Amino acid sequence: MAKTQRERDDDATAKRKELGEIELRHRVIKGTDAALAEIMLWHGFSQKAEAIQILIINTHALGAEFSAAVAASASPCTRKPAEWLRHRLRPGTRAMLDEIAQWRGTDNLAAVVEQLIHETHMLGQQHSAHRVRVPRHEIHVSENVAQWVHAKGISQCRLQDLQEARDEWRD
Repeated sequence: MAKTQRERDDDATAKRKELGEIELRHRVIKGTDAALAEIMLWHGFSQKAEAIQILIINTHALGAEFSAAVAASASPCTRKPAEWLRHRLRPGTRAMLDEIAQWRGTDNLAAVVEQLIHETHMLGQQHSAHRVRVPRHEIHVSENVAQWVHAKGISQCRLQDLQEARDEWRD
């Protein structure tokens, strides 16, 4: 029988709690949510949390020098926060966001998230692609491992052949 919406919500909440996921709510300047929505549309994201986490991960990968240079060249925002931005972060991504904030000389996480969104949006669709690409792991198999896997596969095939031959004689 299919789960009810309540059961699915309870399962999702339990999984978030198990993974240590926290929900952040930021007051941001007007237009931040629209800029994020446009970035999501450009690059095929369906969830705000996913887009923000990728922005954080990729900005963190650029390092302290990049973040310090961006912070030095940014002009302080004098507009008042006007809208709420809600998203979830896992502990590792939260630690990266804290580190980016430290590199930028602030402890205001809302301002850092807001800056990441607006910096990426200002780059435009084509030039922002490197800021929102999903990191992929490259797997390199050594020659020894490849030979071992191949030999193991051949031995398993031989065992299956023998078992099939025995089964045919029994029938």
